[in-house]
Amino acid sequence: MEFAAEIGTSPGGVNKWISGENTPNFESCLRIALHFDVDPIQVFKMAERLDYVRLYRRHVESLTFHHELHARLQALLDVGLSEEVDRKLRQIEDDRPHLKSKGRRTSPKQLT
Repeated sequence: MEFAAEIGTSPGGVNKWISGENTPNFESCLRIALHFDVDPIQVFKMAERLDYVRLYRRHVESLTFHHELHARLQALLDVGLSEEVDRKLRQIEDDRPHLKSKGRRTSPKQLT
């Protein structure tokens, strides 16, 4: 089965998904979404894996946070404020244990 090979699984695995005997794992759902150019959340819902929806959203939020953080730090470096970047990074490292214990995350806005 060409589809199975394209998404990196066996034809038997795809048959089990179709028959309802099994459901695709998180990575397989992502590959299916990529193959059909659809939102992964649609695939998670079709597979009745709402736990994957939450996992995916947390992952996307984390990537967005890190991308925004990188952009802000790069902007500071671009204008010659490396001392400011060092100060902000030390502040983040100092606050990290406190943030984890309180269950809070630093937002990119707090870094400027």
